Amino acid sequence: GIANIQNFSSSSNFLDLGDGITIRGRSFEDLRILLKWGDDKLKLLEDDWSQGAFGQHVLMVEQKFPKSPDNFISMSTGLEWAKAQNALMGLRLLKPGEVRIGRMFHSRPASFNVGIGGVSSTGFTVWHPGNAYHLEPAETDDFRRVYGLIQNFHKTFSGNWTNVEVALRSFSSIYDRYLHQAEDCILDAITALEALFGISNELSFRLAFLTATILSRNDDERVNGFQEIKKYYKVRNAIVHGKSLKAEERLAITNDEPLRAHVRRLLVAVLNLIESGAYSSSSHLRENLEDTILHSGRLQDLRQKMRLV
Repeated sequence: GIANIQNFSSSSNFLDLGDGITIRGRSFEDLRILLKWGDDKLKLLEDDWSQGAFGQHVLMVEQKFPKSPDNFISMSTGLEWAKAQNALMGLRLLKPGEVRIGRMFHSRPASFNVGIGGVSSTGFTVWHPGNAYHLEPAETDDFRRVYGLIQNFHKTFSGNWTNVEVALRSFSSIYDRYLHQAEDCILDAITALEALFGISNELSFRLAFLTATILSRNDDERVNGFQEIKKYYKVRNAIVHGKSLKAEERLAITNDEPLRAHVRRLLVAVLNLIESGAYSSSSHLRENLEDTILHSGRLQDLRQKMRLV
């Protein structure tokens, strides 16, 4: 599976992200050899670029399995798109930047034409300009660790942590909505926080208090984080209730990265906590969370399991 990447930059023309996932410079000469594509198929990628998937790199996902009579005429394993989405999630959880892909084209490279050629595609392309996402080869190990958390969560833990599935989907929606409006990014980020904690009352105070207490290393960070989450929650309320936005609220909408940063760190922290095995389910965590964070020793232990210290 191969797709153009939007808003992406790197000093390298080859980044090995593991699990058959690579980011490569957008060289048709190289892709012609790797994919065994002719001009007609390469034009599909070129047309996708011209429709809005602007960028100098492509995301390639490879899935290999032994040949057999059952898969002799298969065009695709069906797993490339899912791996690409997990890779995008890993990139977005690693650091800021509006990284996206266009349509993904699926093909089975073949040395001999036995009548099963062709290209299928998944997804769609929309031009979404945004802040550049920059990744260097030295950062690929960090990416692999986050990607491994995501893969293992979906494979092993998601059944007992459905709220985290919702939070991950909401976080992805910040980047992937078809009609990209800044107000929606605020709503998606707050929805992710609400899903993680699963609380239904005193939302503004409790979301801000829990998030700031878990993520902060000292009192100053805790106070600043608390005020920041409350500010964005107030903006969220104004949006969903159709209120006229004040100047400072409109300004917050144009710069939602501080809110995304909190959600990003908390999602990775929760994935680390799940991986640790300290809690068996979302309900188990929810029943003990507030008592835990009010006790300095238990809070420190929680933060260690979340790999925040």
